[in-house]
Amino acid sequence: MNRAPALLAAALLLVACGDDAPPSADAGTSSTQSGTSTAADASTSGETTDADASSSTGEEGLAFDLSDGAQVRVRDDGAVSIWRGDRRVFALRSDPKPQGRRFTETFGGGIGLWTVERADAESVPAEMFVEATLENDVVSVDYLDAEGQPFTLAITVRTPGETLHITSSSDNDFDAIALPLDCDEAASFHGFGEQYSVTDQRGSAFRLWLSEQGIGRNPDFPLLPVNGDLHTTYFPMPYYLDARGFGGLFQTPMPVEVDLCSSDPDAAWFEVQGAVDLIVFSGPTGYDVIRQLGDEVGRPTLPPAWAWQPWIGMQGGQDDVAAEVARLEMADVPYS
Repeated sequence: MNRAPALLAAALLLVACGDDAPPSADAGTSSTQSGTSTAADASTSGETTDADASSSTGEEGLAFDLSDGAQVRVRDDGAVSIWRGDRRVFALRSDPKPQGRRFTETFGGGIGLWTVERADAESVPAEMFVEATLENDVVSVDYLDAEGQPFTLAITVRTPGETLHITSSSDNDFDAIALPLDCDEAASFHGFGEQYSVTDQRGSAFRLWLSEQGIGRNPDFPLLPVNGDLHTTYFPMPYYLDARGFGGLFQTPMPVEVDLCSSDPDAAWFEVQGAVDLIVFSGPTGYDVIRQLGDEVGRPTLPPAWAWQPWIGMQGGQDDVAAEVARLEMADVPYS
């Protein structure tokens, strides 16, 4: 069903109220299976009913309690955060705002390494926060984009106490959705699959997609024909771990562009082609995040015993290799 007329009417009503209107978060509604109540009613009546028991209002807007104890907070400017007790495990900024993006891409390259060029690029921000609701243990955060079309983020429990699930939907024809996550002073961004340069990628901007890692990885040289760069990899993964004990995995077979507080020191951008499908790992430790990642994608099997022995590299032909093997065995040195 097309929600554009209803959301557009709600947004126009907020604008028409002028300076006398309450903030948009107060004008939003909180819904549960048992009914609906306005946030303004909940904050002024002093009463709690079955309908608003899972939501509350505060200085920063609405707070929704999910079934596993996680709390989703939505500010009156549309910023969204997820909390486990006093730990914030996810934070979406409202300045800059989430964006839908359109572009065309052309590709070049040879064997295993490719270049990408974008043209006709445009960004359409989720300009106006409309409302946030809770129904059937799903928090829906509704916006109107700058072209007047609905854009929604849905947040729900995935594995109780462990992970949450965030998805996006839009009535617009975007090639990608980009989310600006908060990049505060303590933020770190480990992960992203098999990376060889540094562990914390904060300050970097790169594309996650499969390629030859490069025979040489000098960023001062051209990417082609065989030279890689600091982030070309055999095993990219749109996964990050913050050292404070939380992280996320974007589920997609498509390339993901990340800009980790590089172009904007306050925002870590994650651009996903198609719609957002994000698993939030709650931790509370880095070890727990890695375990939660393994619960989602699986774990490698233990290699056989010979894989743990010293690997001996030999050259010179069959006779030289056989002689070296004989010496290793005479000295009782394990080898693979």
